[in-house]
Amino acid sequence: MARRRGPVDRFILTALALSAPALAFGAGVSGAGDVAPAVPFTGAVSQDVAGAALPPAYQTRYGIAAGIGETDNVNLTSSNRKAQTLAAANLDLSLIRSGSRLDVSALGNFSDIDYLQHAYGNQVFGRFDGLATLKLWTDHLNWIVRDDYGQAQL
Repeated sequence: MARRRGPVDRFILTALALSAPALAFGAGVSGAGDVAPAVPFTGAVSQDVAGAALPPAYQTRYGIAAGIGETDNVNLTSSNRKAQTLAAANLDLSLIRSGSRLDVSALGNFSDIDYLQHAYGNQVFGRFDGLATLKLWTDHLNWIVRDDYGQAQL
């Protein structure tokens, strides 16, 4: 007989599933012992202007967080208050790759919220912006792919 997964098992599996892509992005970032300098990611590659610092050829950053919380009024009502336990997993990532033929930048922030007593369904919120430029013929023909995703709680 198969064991039914509980809320904590689902939360742990969700946290692991969210962290796997970030760990894969960070796996081959630096050479042996190299660390990319801390440069704020603005979503755009700066141009070579006198005195302007260029971003590194590659940079990957990610953060993973998990937590659990409690609310005494999940429905935000003045009467008939209902307590609820929430589990959350968060993933933040930024990626920059620059090469002779391909430039890639990506920025993402995702949160997965699970209401353990099922007041609401599992919800994923966040934002992702990605841009890839393939230089087919230098300074003449570029192929640009851009995508974004956004989901917010009202």
